Parts: sequence; structure tokens; C-alpha cells
Amino acid sequence: VLAIADAEQAEGQPGGYGNGGTCPAAPPCPAATSRRYAYVGASDFHPEWGDRPPLDLVEHELGHTLGLVHSGYDPTAAQPYTSVLDVMSNSAAPRDTQPGRRDAPGTLAIQRVIAGWFDLAALEVAPESGTTVTLAPSAGTEGVRVLVLPVDDLSFLTVELLPATGLDAHLPHGGGVAVHLVALGADGIAITPLAGAPADSLLAEGATWRGYGWRVSVAAGWRITAEPAGA
Repeated sequence: VLAIADAEQAEGQPGGYGNGGTCPAAPPCPAATSRRYAYVGASDFHPEWGDRPPLDLVEHELGHTLGLVHSGYDPTAAQPYTSVLDVMSNSAAPRDTQPGRRDAPGTLAIQRVIAGWFDLAALEVAPESGTTVTLAPSAGTEGVRVLVLPVDDLSFLTVELLPATGLDAHLPHGGGVAVHLVALGADGIAITPLAGAPADSLLAEGATWRGYGWRVSVAAGWRITAEPAGA
């Protein structure tokens, strides 16, 4: 169910809410069972938008109905959505550099795994000793599209290539490699950008990133070497 209010979420501000509800252990899971829904206030449908209202907030809230979670989210910040890399963070970010945009950024690989949209054959988990892979674009259809680096029993890093094309055309410098920490805690799944927020910190060819016991090096052709930081 998608509801669009005839009043603003808050005065002069967009806003909404989405909930995936509760599904049985096995499908099917109709909305009548789960009670999943999405709601947006009227700000995004203000007459000033004309016949091209923005859809990024609708896309964000519909993501919640599919079980997707926030990424790059700091509830204590004035702007709690800190990342321009994911529809489930700052969904309006593309308009900062492309005012004509009406849709959100793309969807991170881990979000597509959560939704069941990601071919797990395109995911490679590095052994403790490290590995070297050539990354294909995260939103593509071929090759290794995300590298997973284990951290501990409840967390891991994801490494993916986000070229500045399609829904990610707003990314600076042609895009690059993003690193996220994915952690399971009492409040569910937390997805924190480590390389890529701000967007100009995406890793370019020749760059190296270190953290959480790993060193990630990016060579020409998006060849990624991940090895223990102490190696």
C-alpha cells in the first residue's frame, strides 16, 4: 500500500515512512498478511514541481517495504542521511549536482542481497589471507560485483565499483570503489560508508584504503587487492 498525504510531513519539508511488516518464514507474503506500507507527505507533489515531481522519496520508502534498511544514517545529525551512494540514504542527493534529476541514487549491493535481487555467484568472500579480484560494476550483470571482507562474527566489509553512470551519474570524478561496514546488532543491520562518504572519497585507481584489519588497494582496471592490514 502506498499512501500520499494531502499535507506536508512537516512545514516546508519532505518526509515519509515505510514499513516492511512481518512475513511468514516462506512465501507468499501478500500485503494483506504483512501489512507493509509506504507513506509520503505532500511536499514532493507541490505544484511548483509541475508535471515532473521527484520520485526519490517514494523510491526510498518503497525500499523499506521490501526490507531494505538505511545506510549512511546518523540520527543525531542535522542531516541524518550522510551518503549519496544509496537510495536508502540521501535519496535526493542527485539533485545537488543534477537539478533535473527526479530519481534516487542506485542501490548498494548489500541492499540487493537483502532484497534477493543479487546473484550470489557475483559475490566473492575473501579468505583471511586476502585475495585479488577484478571488480565489475556493482549494478552490472557479469563478473565479480562485490567483494566481502570478513571482520568478525557479526560484521564484514563490502567493496564494490560504482561508476558514474545510470542512477549513479551524479557521482564525481567518474565514480570509484566504495567500502561499507555492514554490522548486525540489536537494532538490526547497520550499513556505514567508509570510503565514499563524502562522494569524493570513493577510491580511484591507484588508491589504498585501510581499516578494520584490512588493506584494500585499487590498481588499473579496477583490480582490487585485499590483504590483512599487518601483512
